[in-house]
Amino acid sequence: PGVSAEELSDLLQPLLDQLRNLGVNYTTPVVRQFPGYLEQFNAMMPQLEVAVAQYGGWLLPRSVVLDNPDGLAAAYENITNGRAGSFTSVALNVNRSVTGDVSNAVHPAWRTTLLDVIITTWVLTILYKSNAANLSLSDYNATKPTSLAEAVKQQEDMTNIYIPQLKALAPDSGVYLNE
Repeated sequence: PGVSAEELSDLLQPLLDQLRNLGVNYTTPVVRQFPGYLEQFNAMMPQLEVAVAQYGGWLLPRSVVLDNPDGLAAAYENITNGRAGSFTSVALNVNRSVTGDVSNAVHPAWRTTLLDVIITTWVLTILYKSNAANLSLSDYNATKPTSLAEAVKQQEDMTNIYIPQLKALAPDSGVYLNE
């Protein structure tokens, strides 16, 4: 704020000169000035697509992995066979023995979580329309639902089929919604 586009370009020039002298490849910065945020957003942001993918998740405690591995494997298999597009499990260890007895707003299930399971539908269309071994970013357009009905179906599957299978394994747990 308070610096014109021309002044900013002048301030950046020594850095860009040094990068060039060092042989560093870079993309030339685009410096533009706008009267306000909305004008900048409308001019520089690509069209944001809403409902291109459905996301869901559930925090699974260590006890599910130790005490019910067959149930966990069955849920994973049912979800992936149900054509959920992407399935990720992030392993965690944020229990009290690691963090101490900290008083904060963290969901109580967080302290017993071993796996943060994240499911998306965005890969669904691409996996069944393309050779998955040869995917590239240009295949992204193929991932969009082809109709409103397809998008609604993916949303219903996430809400009524995929997540309930994880919730059944750990009914007292929850979901991580920070991002």
